[in-house]
Amino acid sequence: MKLIRVRCPSCGDVDMSSSDITLVVYCNVRDRSHYTFRCAVCRQSVCKPAQDDVVAALFMAGVRCHQAELPKEALAPVTGPALTTDDLLDFIFVLSAVATPAAYCQPPAEAQEPKTGLPLTCDDLLDFVLLLSSTDLITTTW
Repeated sequence: MKLIRVRCPSCGDVDMSSSDITLVVYCNVRDRSHYTFRCAVCRQSVCKPAQDDVVAALFMAGVRCHQAELPKEALAPVTGPALTTDDLLDFIFVLSAVATPAAYCQPPAEAQEPKTGLPLTCDDLLDFVLLLSSTDLITTTW
């Protein structure tokens, strides 16, 4: 099995086997292709962009490849203001009041009592905010 040198943001260069890396190639949007791996040292999940030359090299090295199509909705331009921390807190508050997001979208039957979800902890909230703050979808001012 071939060893491939990848770069973990925490550990630096790490040698991984081709079976430990997954390549995702979007057929309709080639510049969104990426590869993922779990660092052998720190166990952090890492996702890196993969341009055509990287895709070719990983494929030739025996990395398993998943072909997908990016939905048209994901390619639509995003308009409007970025989400704020208050928006996220409001969203989490609404989600914590229902069993599932799908339950929130459906009116409850008259005979049924409203469903409640598991209470979210402060750690859940912080993990969620940290995850979203690492994207371009949220603006934090703290």
